[in-house]
Amino acid sequence: MSQRTRKRNRNLDESSQSQSGESSQSSRGNNRASLTAPSEDEDHTRSVIATVKFILNHMATKFPIKRADLVKECCDGNGKIFSAILETVTSQLKFVYGIVFHEVAASKSNKQYICYSEYPCLLAKNKKNDFRDQSLLLLILSYIFIKGTAISEGALLNYLQRLDIKLDEEHEHFGDVKKSIETFRKQLYLKRDKKVSETSNEEKILFEWGERAFMEFDQKTMLTEIAKVS
Repeated sequence: MSQRTRKRNRNLDESSQSQSGESSQSSRGNNRASLTAPSEDEDHTRSVIATVKFILNHMATKFPIKRADLVKECCDGNGKIFSAILETVTSQLKFVYGIVFHEVAASKSNKQYICYSEYPCLLAKNKKNDFRDQSLLLLILSYIFIKGTAISEGALLNYLQRLDIKLDEEHEHFGDVKKSIETFRKQLYLKRDKKVSETSNEEKILFEWGERAFMEFDQKTMLTEIAKVS
């Protein structure tokens, strides 16, 4: 074998060893990366758990939960992750906790959600404040139901005054009624709209059932519930 041939073979061997070493290092690097970097499924699972916990921790106030807050707090600010896990989150809340996770119809641009039990709403008799607030709420919702789809603010105030409930006075049983009515509005039990009269050109404030009220209360049993309160 000539000296030139032996030199060429030695160069090929060295090149092969070098490539083999680089390939081995690359393989080890990829293995380390696969061990340390979480997979997409792991990210989604972690986001599902965080989202369910967030909802359970915040649903007690009954205020709408903003999609933006869920994305920020539970999905690392990634809206695509939230969209991908929404169905799983909704299923877990319903089948594990008996909670319906419902998108508010009037919140298409800035999406919000409310939670409610899939079972019929019952008066909370174990907590004094809850029983008090729900009793007042039922009085208001039942009156709106009897009168039709909506009533004026004046009609609501007159109705409450006939029951010796005044907005400008602390009630011995219901407490701060004006504050409670505002809370019912924020919780979407009540919907308040302004409407200008076509005849008098005066602005009127109207109250009607809010979206949460339709979700939680059966109108057919409304009068029965009121009878229980009284």
